[in-house]
Amino acid sequence: MGFFDSIIEVAAGAIQSVRETSLPIRLSDKVLNQVAGTLLGEDGEIRSLRIAMHEGWCQADAHVVHDLAEFDTSASFEIVRFELSKESQMIELRQRGLLETAANGWRNRIAVAVMKVFVSAFLGRNLLQWGLKGTSGVSVSGDTITVDLACVGAKDALFGAVAEKVGSAAPYLLPLIQSGAGKLAGHVAISDAECREGELVVNLRYFG
Repeated sequence: MGFFDSIIEVAAGAIQSVRETSLPIRLSDKVLNQVAGTLLGEDGEIRSLRIAMHEGWCQADAHVVHDLAEFDTSASFEIVRFELSKESQMIELRQRGLLETAANGWRNRIAVAVMKVFVSAFLGRNLLQWGLKGTSGVSVSGDTITVDLACVGAKDALFGAVAEKVGSAAPYLLPLIQSGAGKLAGHVAISDAECREGELVVNLRYFG
């Protein structure tokens, strides 16, 4: 066994002794809306997006310019699933009530924009480098919109963000983190995200 393998074994033993620990990452409305401002350009159809977090749900107010039409719209969503693990990388939002405009076809685009803001804010970067070409990685079933993070290319970036956040909170995990996302994925996961008044709480788990 090499020196590096020994370090990894010690780190794994430390994880085993902890068994399972949660690490909440709190993202305020202010942070979410700062990120929204960096994601939306003047050339896009969604010109502005304002997110407000409430207990159990979030509201997204958007200003849309499409062809010759220009309008404001408001939609509310619940987070059904926010998961990043070795087995699954998904975000699901479910719409609450009706979209407050006649242009109901905008629901899905607004929901995906909200997801992009959530993930970008979690990454702590001004721009999330993943695209949505056509409908690849995005599915709609009734009032639920799902984005497959692996399919749209966000998986590695998210594991990188998890590594940074867990490493600063639990330095003994650094050998596992430095050994790559494949090793990290076996010990760390995003278990869920919760809408709270004024903030989004993304829950990380690290376990043995």
